[in-house]
Amino acid sequence: MLRPLLPLTIVLAMLALAPGLQAAPKPAPHKPKFVPQVYAWVSGNKERALVDLLVRDEDPVLSQLAKKYQSLPSEGEYAPLPDDEPLLAQHHKVGSHLPVVTDRGIVSAKITGYGLGPGASETHVYLVLEPGKRPLQGVAVLSGKPAAGATLAKVARLDPANAEVGARLAHCRAELLAKAPKNIAKILDKLPPAAKTWQMAQGRMPPDFKALVSIAKKRNDTEWFATLLFIDAAGNLKDLLAPPLVSINHYPIERVVDMDGDGIDEFVYRSTYYEGEYFLLLKWDGKAWQVLTLGGDGA
Repeated sequence: MLRPLLPLTIVLAMLALAPGLQAAPKPAPHKPKFVPQVYAWVSGNKERALVDLLVRDEDPVLSQLAKKYQSLPSEGEYAPLPDDEPLLAQHHKVGSHLPVVTDRGIVSAKITGYGLGPGASETHVYLVLEPGKRPLQGVAVLSGKPAAGATLAKVARLDPANAEVGARLAHCRAELLAKAPKNIAKILDKLPPAAKTWQMAQGRMPPDFKALVSIAKKRNDTEWFATLLFIDAAGNLKDLLAPPLVSINHYPIERVVDMDGDGIDEFVYRSTYYEGEYFLLLKWDGKAWQVLTLGGDGA
């Protein structure tokens, strides 16, 4: 004899109470591991080298570290963090090696610890590297590998007497003068291309780009006239990264390098002023130049 079917609501209630038949609990929301910025600036001396990992809101691990150890007393530039800190398991391991692109090629530097340092406007978590025979300075590759043979090349001193260079920069200056407000044009009119105030960095670039140009003239203890821009082979303005202004900032170009081997060079430059400076990297993404912050600090 068949028993009558139970109402669906009663069946569901019985299943919910039966051991082992309950639905599996919903998994906790996925928390992605910290994905570090690809590159960071390294500065060092005979005793140590520090990789500057700027703490930003989008970097959950570094933000947690900064909050957890904010009261940790520091000795000098940074306070050492404990090697057994669980959060560090999501980052680079102490004892592993990190490639650093320098002016003498790629150096493999051993990570000896982590440190937390205060900054004027942001907190810094540092990777502490074992000092080498020579002070270490360059760009650390935090994710992936640098291109074989990558080297930070110095920017050649400007030679405005070179006919091709002189013509290119004269055209650039003329276009800036034509577009600038009167107060800026008045300053620029007194700044013909010269090695003391102009820099021109050339490298392998996308079509229609020929050189990165920086102009900087100190006006007093705190102010500079400065601009940073790309030009083409004729000297036409292609990308005005920092418009010509009188402000506290200026932008020395430091190095040229192909970090990833894509055939297009990156440019390391500084945004510097009287209370601090930042190291930045200009990288072509296939459509435009992107500015990546490598490290630094300022008020």
